[in-house]
Amino acid sequence: MKKIILSFLLLLLVSFVFFVYNSFNGNPVSKYFAERALNHHLEVTYPEREFRVTEKYFDFKFSEYVFHIVEIGSGNAIAEEDGTESTTDIGRNHIFTVSGLPRPAVRIDPIRTSLLDTSLMNKLSEEAGEEIYDLLSPEVESIFAVDVYLEVLRGELDENVNWDKSLPFDRDPTFFIVLNSTASNKSDVFQEAVTIQQTLNEAGYPYERVTINGNEIGSGVSDKSLNRGYVKFAIGFTADDHIRERDITEH
Repeated sequence: MKKIILSFLLLLLVSFVFFVYNSFNGNPVSKYFAERALNHHLEVTYPEREFRVTEKYFDFKFSEYVFHIVEIGSGNAIAEEDGTESTTDIGRNHIFTVSGLPRPAVRIDPIRTSLLDTSLMNKLSEEAGEEIYDLLSPEVESIFAVDVYLEVLRGELDENVNWDKSLPFDRDPTFFIVLNSTASNKSDVFQEAVTIQQTLNEAGYPYERVTINGNEIGSGVSDKSLNRGYVKFAIGFTADDHIRERDITEH
């Protein structure tokens, strides 16, 4: 009996040590799949370019893997003794992050970020937010604010284009919706989330994900960009998700 108890305690100790180590350092299995996801992303997104991982580690603060990579052949030209120029093999450095298990994906791609047309993105995001707010407000009285995140690469669209849900983005937009849930309960927010999903889908809006925060908002708030209260309820979904009341997080 004593040996069984000691074995059980040893197992608990080993499990605790592994849990702590995994929380701060990751583990070889998840690191392998994270790096494989990164390599696949690079091969598909930048097939004509060559990269090499120079450093990789686990960032426990965000539960993600960080990869320092160098782009081969992208270095600055250097002068040779005969007066010609050549390119060094030490090229530009990039820092990618990968998160999400058991299906890891690249979260930050600095190469893509450097190619974004931020001014056009801001313009289209504002127009999209206003349009979706007008669409949802007759259906959901508690709608307080709608923000849209979308990405546009430089040269991908005409700089004078206006928002339209049929624009050919290579990634669908993400919608962030704030509800005034000051007097709402969990069941209310559930019904509102279902209505929002149905309304967006019936109107034919493509989206990668919708995130809804049901907030406690003080009376007399007029500036929606500065004062949105604090979160009471939260839920996120895709167009195909079957939303359940238990999916709502209550804060």
